[in-house]
Amino acid sequence: MPSGLSIIGCSILYLEIVLPMKYSELAGDIISRVSESYSGILDLRLTIGEVGLTNDMYDPTRGQYKAWRILESLGVHRNPTVYVVDVDAYVPHLNFVFGLAIPWLRCAAVFTPRLHHRNKNIFSIRLAKEIVHESGHLLGLEHCINPYCVMSFSNSILDVDRKSWQFCEKCRTLLIRSIKARY
Repeated sequence: MPSGLSIIGCSILYLEIVLPMKYSELAGDIISRVSESYSGILDLRLTIGEVGLTNDMYDPTRGQYKAWRILESLGVHRNPTVYVVDVDAYVPHLNFVFGLAIPWLRCAAVFTPRLHHRNKNIFSIRLAKEIVHESGHLLGLEHCINPYCVMSFSNSILDVDRKSWQFCEKCRTLLIRSIKARY
């Protein structure tokens, strides 16, 4: 797959997706959907790899991982990078998160346990939606009020299932402007 930012014609920016080995069989479906969302805007790179988890990232009283600690441990990235991590995670004041993005790190994570489904196609669609959502935050987008836009906030799995893996027209326009301004 060629790399580079199609809209600007520069080859230094791309979206990196890091997928654990256990989901490598879903990689084609996930990449296809994410690529469709960023068509003409941004190219993708896929890496198969695992995130190293440590005891200080785990909260035994909640039985969950601290999402922000996982991202902080991954450090600052040159290109926007989304890791798929197979643990349940939270941030303060929320019971759980499907994902978290920290724009200044150019790093995000999607947490799979609450996205799982026995149907692999549904699971891969959910993963693609959350990868696009969190990478959208890395590229300057906020939550969208359109419940069908990939950038809408998901409070439950029903919200994830309702929304598309595509940006609404407003968010797509904002995304293009944001990328041009930042890169």
